[in-house]
Amino acid sequence: MSELSILDALKEANDVAGIKWLAFADLQKFNSFHDSANGLDYPVNLVVPYTLQPTLQRPISKKTLQLQGWVLTRISQDTNDWRHPELQKDVIDPMTRLAESFLLALTETTIADNSGQPPVASIFAEYMWLSSHLFGVSYRCNLQIKGRAC
Repeated sequence: MSELSILDALKEANDVAGIKWLAFADLQKFNSFHDSANGLDYPVNLVVPYTLQPTLQRPISKKTLQLQGWVLTRISQDTNDWRHPELQKDVIDPMTRLAESFLLALTETTIADNSGQPPVASIFAEYMWLSSHLFGVSYRCNLQIKGRAC
């Protein structure tokens, strides 16, 4: 059995979490991204191209996958009252659960090195794209992944 690539692991975790779409963000072109997506594509897991931080130490190199992204959905209601408490319960909380499920599923893929420190993750509510009716959460996670023999 071949080892998963990082991209394969992200796709697998996304599927396990039940998120409809996984895409890599090009932050300079994000406006055209969300203008072209339609409501059927949500929720979306929009991942910033990841960073790897290797620890080069013999006999096995270790790597930290530094991951950040957003789990977003499009809402149909007017965003004039985006501070309404129901938005938290109806939109933000479900996106938080999806992001948490995605990150947990990622720790259960074959690329994760669960022998050391548990992953450090943060999930934040996002109200950044009001004009596009996009709401959800952003996340950051540092996940130890399996290294190779040096």
